[in-house]
Amino acid sequence: MAGSDGVTQKDCQQKQENQNNMIKKIIKMMIIAIGAIVQIALLVIPWILEDLCTKKAGVMHHVYYRKAQYANSIFSEGNLIIESMGAVIIALVFGFILFRAFRRKQTLLLKIETTIGFVLSIIFPIIAYSENFRAKLSYPYFLICLAAGVFLQVIFVAGIKIFDGKSRNK
Repeated sequence: MAGSDGVTQKDCQQKQENQNNMIKKIIKMMIIAIGAIVQIALLVIPWILEDLCTKKAGVMHHVYYRKAQYANSIFSEGNLIIESMGAVIIALVFGFILFRAFRRKQTLLLKIETTIGFVLSIIFPIIAYSENFRAKLSYPYFLICLAAGVFLQVIFVAGIKIFDGKSRNK
């Protein structure tokens, strides 16, 4: 049924649906951008901290003290083995999701986020046992930031799989 200006109710609903879809796309892109900025920051922070250790004695003292503290607690040898095995298991899960994403021709976003998660998960045990990184004062911060990056990727990939219903058949 047409209104006085010739616009039907169906046309109004279609216009409203298009506006809602556009808003959802903008929100999705903002979340992706914020997530990317946070992850880049997580990967840059340990390098900045390492640089500050050579310039500021207070930062060096704090990082040195925390390194010793972390080495005796969450990053002890036994805990590093468990954490590295967990990272490898997460990498295997990301690998499986990535394999399925390519076989089922799912969205590019899922493939990219899963690849990033896979790479970060593989890098964790490499850095955990690298003598080059163990010699750095900010070594525990490298591990903490990598673990946080992997955790964010798990959330992103789970969110994409759960909330992006269109990703199943593209």
